[in-house]
Amino acid sequence: MNLSFTNIRQVLSLHGKVSPEKVCLTVIDEQGREELTYGEFSARSHQTANFLQEDLGIQPGDVVAISDDQPASGAVLTMACWLVGAVVAKGTIWQAQINIKAQFIRHHDQPQDANFAEIAKLENSRYESLIQLGGLPTASYPHFDTLVRSMPNSFFNDHPEPTQESPAFQSTNRQTKSTVTMTQGELLTQAEKLAQLQVITGNQRLITYFPFSESVHPDVILPALSIFMVSLLVGGSLVIDTTFEPATFWREIAASRLHIACLKAAHIQQLMDYAHEQRTTGKPIYGEGVYQQDITQLRHIYCPDGQGHNDLIKQFTTIFPFPVVTNG
Repeated sequence: MNLSFTNIRQVLSLHGKVSPEKVCLTVIDEQGREELTYGEFSARSHQTANFLQEDLGIQPGDVVAISDDQPASGAVLTMACWLVGAVVAKGTIWQAQINIKAQFIRHHDQPQDANFAEIAKLENSRYESLIQLGGLPTASYPHFDTLVRSMPNSFFNDHPEPTQESPAFQSTNRQTKSTVTMTQGELLTQAEKLAQLQVITGNQRLITYFPFSESVHPDVILPALSIFMVSLLVGGSLVIDTTFEPATFWREIAASRLHIACLKAAHIQQLMDYAHEQRTTGKPIYGEGVYQQDITQLRHIYCPDGQGHNDLIKQFTTIFPFPVVTNG
């Protein structure tokens, strides 16, 4: 497949210039709801890229590990790494044999976080830089949220621009020790194929419940990364929700006029169980106040781990009028 982009930075630059006011990313978590336009997402990513290059000395090919349970900052950090040409590492925190240049760890806003302190003590001997995300600044570690504010929101790369062959992503399964690696070109190609197969265009809104930011099994992070790349490639809008509840899901589909939902097979089972419970009490299967006419814009559900769950999917489509698309 012939890609029209040399690297991921060109994709971000295009949408940042053409539609800066369009919502790029919406994150729903325990903190509430946060929206970033393409202009805001681009500016934050460029600020972070400057921090990586100027303060941490990150160069093309360096591995940066991100352990962050907040999708907005995780997405910005990931994009910043790609702007610099660095490799984003997931699921590799405890793999000592991997040469990691910098490790970003989330501090959960307590002044004396024992968990962070223990991780920091362990990691100091392993990485050249350990960077604290969130919490209060200390003298012990660079405080990302403080330092990145002073960075310009335009980025000039001191090194050659990344190419399609530039390594971009690495994820290790802690149990099998197997590692998945992908280049920027492979990420773009995968996203383009998925967009073509599912006819995803820039006027569509997507939602995913696959965790984007955590260091998890490759089978989980890769679908999350893929749907993020698809939305970015076509210039669409993506909602990342960190928790799944059937009633909340259908309300969000209706309220945000979402077109495609990326769910796990387990989520599909939950939706079916919820519909059964609602029916037994004579209530709408979508929850209170949500009816089928409210969600007619939903085109389909994308279930990356749906292979081998044919019976489940068949049962789902007998209850709900939405097709389920898998990778099979």
